[in-house]
Amino acid sequence: MKKIWLAFLAAVIALGIRGCSKEPEKKEEGNDNPLVIVSDGRKQDTTAQEKSPFDEPVDIDISEMSGTVVYSTVYDMMWNPENYVGKKIRITGYFALGEDQNGRQLFGCIVPDATACCSQGIEFVLKNDRKYPDDYPKPGQWMILQGEFTYYDEDNIIRNLALINADMKLADKQGYVN
Repeated sequence: MKKIWLAFLAAVIALGIRGCSKEPEKKEEGNDNPLVIVSDGRKQDTTAQEKSPFDEPVDIDISEMSGTVVYSTVYDMMWNPENYVGKKIRITGYFALGEDQNGRQLFGCIVPDATACCSQGIEFVLKNDRKYPDDYPKPGQWMILQGEFTYYDEDNIIRNLALINADMKLADKQGYVN
């Protein structure tokens, strides 16, 4: 059974990488305007939108990956977190609010996959001692988040992924800053 799962995961990753190898945007030929043709054929004006709103580079930018590769990457983070500890990660998703079994308030970013069936939540702790609700989005609001990856296990049962010392910007569903 383990071999079947490993083969399945390898196939998913291979398909995702193949899908990501396509050039996602291209400028229209003979035209210097800021319109680009995105992968689904729509024209989009990029002058008012900023895709990477942070000054700092990241090690892994999940916000730029296809849904299939997002799923594969977050799945790998869950099962092999030691490979990601200390890396700077950028994600796009929507804000979720929760509480652990001890009543501690948790803030999360729900990262949807290609079919939105297997979304994963990543907990985060913002820099600069921010206060809820004033310094946080409304539940369900889209955001771009980047921070240092870590994880912890609760009672050796539940593995929690987290971004610490995180920065956050509000965004639309495609990851563009509002």
